[in-house]
Amino acid sequence: MDAAHLKMISYRGVPKENRQIEGINVVDPVELICTFLRYRKPLDAMTSVDSICVALCRADARARGQTEQRFKHLKKQVLTRLDELHGCHGLKRARQLIELMTPWAHSPLETRFRLLCAAYGFPRPVLQQRMDTGRGLFFLDAYFPQQRLGVELDGLMKYRSASVLREEKLRDVAIEREGLRILHYVFAQLRRPELVAREIAEWVAPSRPLVVICPEFLEGW
Repeated sequence: MDAAHLKMISYRGVPKENRQIEGINVVDPVELICTFLRYRKPLDAMTSVDSICVALCRADARARGQTEQRFKHLKKQVLTRLDELHGCHGLKRARQLIELMTPWAHSPLETRFRLLCAAYGFPRPVLQQRMDTGRGLFFLDAYFPQQRLGVELDGLMKYRSASVLREEKLRDVAIEREGLRILHYVFAQLRRPELVAREIAEWVAPSRPLVVICPEFLEGW
């Protein structure tokens, strides 16, 4: 999905500007983001919203400042629209979720991991962290800078050949030589958030009890 495809999106409801194309109601992306934040469960909402943010902000980890400027503008538009919806259903949840919105979650697994961190009250990880190593430039899916802990969220497409596995291992070695620890998780592991949270807690919050502080973020897992 790219920014061009997001200019006009099919929508069931009454958007701010109720326009039609061939009899179908359409709405701009800001309206769509607000609708997702207000009505969908957090995991579904943020998976869709993050995807929209990536496209609209033309997210580029090599030009982080420019991406952040576009995101700042987009977030301001969303907040303005939520203010206009004062008194409408779902605003409390929307204002809670908008703080998790980002242009840096490049897959549903990355969105799921961020929600897990928020649910357990862990520090917010930096996404798409640049790593310059002796083997080249890499970007970590998630990074906890204070603990120098990197997290990679691995989809099935990454492991179709031995050569891909070998490159992944060499990449990890290069990053670990910079003084980092790398953890890997796949979808099946993230479906059991308490197990992932327990391992993350050993690194980022070893001195406090493992407690879910925002259970609503784990709805629909």
